[in-house]
Amino acid sequence: MDSIIVTSDLRKSFRSRHGTVDAVKGVGIEVTRGEIFGFLGPNGAGKTTTLRMVTTLLPIDAGSAMVAGYDVTSQQNEVRARIGYVSQLGGADDLATGRANLWDHVRALRDLGTTIFLTTHYLDEADALCDRLVIMDHGEIVIEGTPRDLKHQVAGESVVLSLRDTGDAAARASALVGAQAFAREISVEGDQIRLYVEDGSAALPQILRLLDAERIGIKSMSLSEATLDDVFLRQTGRSLRDAGAAAGKG
Repeated sequence: MDSIIVTSDLRKSFRSRHGTVDAVKGVGIEVTRGEIFGFLGPNGAGKTTTLRMVTTLLPIDAGSAMVAGYDVTSQQNEVRARIGYVSQLGGADDLATGRANLWDHVRALRDLGTTIFLTTHYLDEADALCDRLVIMDHGEIVIEGTPRDLKHQVAGESVVLSLRDTGDAAARASALVGAQAFAREISVEGDQIRLYVEDGSAALPQILRLLDAERIGIKSMSLSEATLDDVFLRQTGRSLRDAGAAAGKG
């Protein structure tokens, strides 16, 4: 399949009161004709800046971008004649259902041979729609692949524990649970502990017994299959959902 969007070492910086901000740091992507390509990342990651450069709306500082075989910098009119842009703000039919708007229509366009470059904060949407995707953070691509392949990099199921106790409870619980054979990976975020296990239904009773024996109170516990948020967490040490909500736009 031929490539419809290609960027190489794409870069963009902005000046602020605090100095120069490198918004996009050498981004290279390749989108093939007729695929739904996801572009994920928290607010402030550089997604919007990258998209604006690719669509000729913002000058490129360094690197190159080609769309449908035309250079974004020197052949802007040709590029604009071959693309369309729909914002989530004001681009939807208010009388239609969500599925009829953002999913079935997108799939129908792909089936007609249209290439879809989808930037979204909704991880379920990206998981359901995208043939391939990249996740961007701090102006750089941190991982690329199909949703299925990326999730397979995260072993087993995800268990999230929210503790009642403060102080050193999270550290104690993490050390205790992390030492068990069923725990593959473990991380602590405030009063929350996230770990990955092979068999969640077998691990949950053991976790409850361990923490109860140490008198560590649990506020809530959840079990789920690996998600794209787990992929981002493993790559960056942060939750994509939390990072998106906390950061500024970009």
